[in-house]
Amino acid sequence: MTRGNNKSYIFISNEDKKQYLKILKRTKQKFQFEIYAYCLMDNHVHLIIKDSDSQISQIMKKINLSYAKYFNKVYNQTGHLFQGRYLSKMVQDEGYFKQLCRYIHKNPEKANIESMHKYNWSSYNDYIKYISDFVNIKVLLELFSKDKNQAIEQFINFHKFNSRNIDYGIEEIEFEMNNKISDEELTQYIKQVSFWGQSPKGQNGKK
Repeated sequence: MTRGNNKSYIFISNEDKKQYLKILKRTKQKFQFEIYAYCLMDNHVHLIIKDSDSQISQIMKKINLSYAKYFNKVYNQTGHLFQGRYLSKMVQDEGYFKQLCRYIHKNPEKANIESMHKYNWSSYNDYIKYISDFVNIKVLLELFSKDKNQAIEQFINFHKFNSRNIDYGIEEIEFEMNNKISDEELTQYIKQVSFWGQSPKGQNGKK
């Protein structure tokens, strides 16, 4: 997650959000990473990225610097646009991955802005329409079902459901998202485990 400096707005207009997505797409092409979910809010951005080459710091630096350069030019500003280092949280298993995607997609509703299916600046509609030019929607949908229509239906129902009685409740995810880890810690973890958080070699699969 990336926040505006002092929680200030990083998107003033829809054109700003369009520009951010253009930068995100260009950066994806350059670094060849996967995007599984995103949501652009007025003062912060959520992304779920799979980076197999441990380039997360370079990726986020490229995105943030490119967008800050655009923003400062358009609005005739100087100084820092973003609040320090991005916040990062490792995706350790399939259950957490599903919950985190739901948390990200529900951001507009939580902020009382708009319902998920009406909000134009997240990946939610990419999933339910089964169309996307840069978000990998198949990985998450196939966790629900191998049948496309069933997967979309279960995806929608899963996003409607909200209970603290399931693993990784929304509040727990939000708490974890706000606890930073260093670039070095994240890089070392990526080197040792797979996307779904398999244990480092030598630990026999035990956590």
